[in-house]
Amino acid sequence: MKKIHRFLVDSIPDAALFTLDEPRLIHQVHTVLALRAGEDITLFTDGGPDERVTIEKSDRDKLSVRRKETIDTTRTRPPLLLTVGISIPKGTTMELIVQKLTELGVYEIVPIISGRTVKAGVRMERLRSISDEALEQCGGSNRVRLQNPLLLSDALAKYSLPSLVCEYGGTYLTDALQDNTEQLMLYIGPEGGWSEDDLRLFDEAGIQRINLGGRILRTDTAAIAAAHALLWGK
Repeated sequence: MKKIHRFLVDSIPDAALFTLDEPRLIHQVHTVLALRAGEDITLFTDGGPDERVTIEKSDRDKLSVRRKETIDTTRTRPPLLLTVGISIPKGTTMELIVQKLTELGVYEIVPIISGRTVKAGVRMERLRSISDEALEQCGGSNRVRLQNPLLLSDALAKYSLPSLVCEYGGTYLTDALQDNTEQLMLYIGPEGGWSEDDLRLFDEAGIQRINLGGRILRTDTAAIAAAHALLWGK
């Protein structure tokens, strides 16, 4: 069975036959994938259902399609709105984390500058592109809210949500969950772990420490494992 390619777009006209001119979409359909008249693609907007359409005409500046069917995507939405604050790792690890957390269905990602953060900046446009492409691939319908980097102290002041912090030796994750929780903040530490000043800030904010088992995990492994457990582990 031939793959039906899926694309995030800004808007979908309310008509049976319509034309789109978004440059990224046109480039992917016409140039990269070389899709032609008669082939199906799927379009979706942030938070909307999937719209299966058939290509009527494809050229270098516009795409004409005919609506075929609407597909409900509510089953892809996790039961929890999860915000993840991640102490910014070195290299391109943040890109991997954003990609995988998007696939898992997190609501929001906040790059954190903590006591042992080595790299204080991120390429937001690059992360946005990676996240949107991951959303297209995984079948999700809600764009991840990507925030600019925040100092840990500022993040703690801004997000007054029920929160957990990954820290070796804390309560095991599954024992810390509350069945009625609808929104949650999770903090993931840097290479080398949280500093004593970081841990003091968490303690002053009353944030519970949790762990993911008997091993010390890398930042990316911890983020992915914890997000999966919180979103889909029940």
